Amino acid sequence: DAAVSRTRKFLYIRSNADGAAHRISVYRVADGGIVASWKPGFGGRLEWTPADRLYHRWGCGSPCSQFVVYSAHGKELHDGDVSGAPGLSPSGDFLVTAESSEYYMLGNTAV
Repeated sequence: DAAVSRTRKFLYIRSNADGAAHRISVYRVADGGIVASWKPGFGGRLEWTPADRLYHRWGCGSPCSQFVVYSAHGKELHDGDVSGAPGLSPSGDFLVTAESSEYYMLGNTAV
């Protein structure tokens, strides 16, 4: 799968050649240059937040769900449990986790 970030600055492409581990590659839209490439170790769903962060959520058995938030450069910013929690808000500005009702602002502010 692939998606352009909401700011239209970045494009991610997720691939798994010949059944190998998934690889996420992020490119600059302006010139096609590669920004980062990494293997997250899990499938699941990827979604851009408004501040060019990638929200990655995957299931780990019923009713378990985990998440990682990455910068566009592949740096892991947050991770944790979203089992039974709503996860990412529709706007993409907030993330509610299952860990003591913690939440993170993912919009235009640094986290």
